[in-house]
Formats: sequence, structure tokens, C-alpha cells
Amino acid sequence: MLTSMADAMRHPDWHERFCAKLVTAADAVARVKSGDLVRLQMGPVPVTLINALAQRRDQLHGVRVSQGATRHPQPWATAEPGWEGHVQFVTDFVSVMVRPAVQARRADFGITDYAIGSKVQEAGR
Repeated sequence: MLTSMADAMRHPDWHERFCAKLVTAADAVARVKSGDLVRLQMGPVPVTLINALAQRRDQLHGVRVSQGATRHPQPWATAEPGWEGHVQFVTDFVSVMVRPAVQARRADFGITDYAIGSKVQEAGR
């Protein structure tokens, strides 16, 4: 196992091993199964993965996509019908971008504990 950049330079095959692990966006989202939860980070999202997952809409049922404040439109987080039963979007920040989906009951608001996160880690709690 490579533990540092110096270690990597002593093993020139690291690049080949890394490249052998790369997959297309379609292959990556092929691992998502019906009923799975897909958690996206806040802010920018991997657009190629979002688009590849959207292409699988009719193959998937009951997938939940959860994200905080999004900075990129997502096909299932709109007022556009057709996502019901396939992909449900859950957000903890209802921005202008996802508000139409929430109002159309095609997305849900999830309560988070960001505000108390640091207090939970205090000693004795």
C-alpha cells in the first residue's frame, strides 16, 4: 500500500493501478439499486454522475437522493412530473432551486442537527 508521495514515486506502477480503477459515470451509477440512499455533498455536485443517474430513472424505484444546499439543478428536484416512485429528493435547505419540487410535493425537507453537532461531541454528552 502506498502511504506517501515519496512511496508512490518508488513504485512507478501506482499510476497504472489507479487508472485500472477508473470507471465511466454510467458504470459508477450502475451500482445504485432500487431502495438505495444516495448522499450528495453540499454545494457543487458531480454533474456527470447526476446526469447518469437521471438516465436510469425508469430502472430505479424508491431511490432517495439527499443533499443540503445544492448549487446545481437536479432533474428530480424540479416540479417536473415523472420522478414519483423512482427518485425522491430530500434536502435540508429549501433554496430557490428546489422550492418548486417541495411545493409540488416531489421533494421533502429533512431536519438536520448541524447546529448541535459540536455540542454532541463535548465531554459527557
